[in-house]
Amino acid sequence: MSLINDVLRDLDQRGAGASSAGAPPTVVQVRSVRRRLWPWWLLSAVVVGALLHLAWRDFGDENTGLDLPVIATASAPASLARGSPATATAVPAPMLGTPSPLTPAARPVMASADIQGPLPQASEATQPVEPAASEPGRPGMAPARPEADDSVAEQVPESPEPVIRIERAGSTPGPDDDPLLAARRALARDQNDLARQYLESRLGQAPADHEARLLLARVHEQAGRGSVALNLLEAGLNEPGPEPVAAALARALMERGQAERARDLLLANAPATDASNNVDYKLLLAAALRQTGQHDQALVLYQSLGDTSPHLGMVWIGLGSTLETLNQPQAARSAYQRALQTDDPRAIAFARGRLVALPPDTESAR
Repeated sequence: MSLINDVLRDLDQRGAGASSAGAPPTVVQVRSVRRRLWPWWLLSAVVVGALLHLAWRDFGDENTGLDLPVIATASAPASLARGSPATATAVPAPMLGTPSPLTPAARPVMASADIQGPLPQASEATQPVEPAASEPGRPGMAPARPEADDSVAEQVPESPEPVIRIERAGSTPGPDDDPLLAARRALARDQNDLARQYLESRLGQAPADHEARLLLARVHEQAGRGSVALNLLEAGLNEPGPEPVAAALARALMERGQAERARDLLLANAPATDASNNVDYKLLLAAALRQTGQHDQALVLYQSLGDTSPHLGMVWIGLGSTLETLNQPQAARSAYQRALQTDDPRAIAFARGRLVALPPDTESAR
């Protein structure tokens, strides 16, 4: 055992000596070496960069061994003056990054054959030149755009701008406004008080304006001021041409059961002529005569209206009703049949009802 222990102890001593002799460098040793070498690496990089810069500059100046694009330049002006054909000289294009002394890279350059007139001097070469219009079939030349003709624009007349007028809802009409039209607009907007102010202003300026008077009377009637409306209409009877006012007043009186007063009013203000525009007035007078029991006079008036206005259904309805009252059923039937030939739906409906109610026509049955 002692021998073995001695051998093992000897081996351990030999291994410890070998490991101390061949041990790898530590981290601290490596870092110290790097600190001593980095200035040399930096100096080497600077030297290499300077050499590359010099080599690249010499290479750019020589321009040897490169297939560069060419740009056509104009030949001497003397050749154009003598009439000789124009030629183009190939000049190497500048290197990338070097500004062109002629035109920007994106702008096409003309050949000498496309140049008209004297060429610019060498001092003018730095100014940009606009390309002229190219001939058909020649590539690389954009056609010139036609300039706008200012004379055409000057000849077009300017349309006047529309004028927008804004009025306050409660404002009074101005001197140039039509109070009657303003009153109608106010009535359309249900502004009855404003319409009344317009109409009163109009009547104060023109008392003979019967249209404004009738409209104002209707405003009072709708507002429940019936007596005011009647007094307004009666005041209009003193103005020239009172027929429209008399008819409106007579209709209002008949609605109130004053048929005799309405009849006398219509007879006193009857139109002097038998013009066609007096048909409504005569129809109202005939109705007033029937309500007052004067059927014979109403019959005469209806018959005259049948001769002048046969297309009105109310004429034949009034005539038929008057004939029925006078106990003339067959003549009334004929009047109602004439009403069926008109285009008044109310008259047609009334006539059909009366034809059914009348006794049969004995003479036609025979």
